[in-house]
Amino acid sequence: MRLDSTKPVSWPRVCAVCCAPAETLARVSQTSATGYYLIAYTQKTQSINFPVCKKHRILCAVLNRPSRWGFVGSFLALLFIPGILWISTIITLAIVFGLKGDALDPYLSAIGVLFFGSMFAFLLLAPRLQPVRLAADKQTLTFRIKNEEYFHEFRRLNADAEWTRSG
Repeated sequence: MRLDSTKPVSWPRVCAVCCAPAETLARVSQTSATGYYLIAYTQKTQSINFPVCKKHRILCAVLNRPSRWGFVGSFLALLFIPGILWISTIITLAIVFGLKGDALDPYLSAIGVLFFGSMFAFLLLAPRLQPVRLAADKQTLTFRIKNEEYFHEFRRLNADAEWTRSG
């Protein structure tokens, strides 16, 4: 659903995930590169709050995280988070189970692949699993809403917006 970015957005007063009464707000974000330089780039993050119940607030916050990081942040997360988990696993296996040297190798290889794969899957899937997704440019805000019932109520409240529904 496409809305003019200068007009206010009206949200249904129910959770965007389950349509239960909304008790708090979650945030949906989009980060995009705004300029490229020799060794750096700039980015802009646009965020909008939408209503959710307390049960889904943390889920929405976790799913929104990669959208706020942008490309470079996601790349760094893919490099560092599995590495930090891997190192803490080495320490845990060494202290708790007394494993050292060659005895650690098969475990660490499997765990390293598992951590890297999990982080890659999270970075790839989290934005697609968000109940509300945002794409923004200078003139418009485009929302993709997963919950069909919520979408119809959102469409009714923002009747003057352009809308399309895919798959």
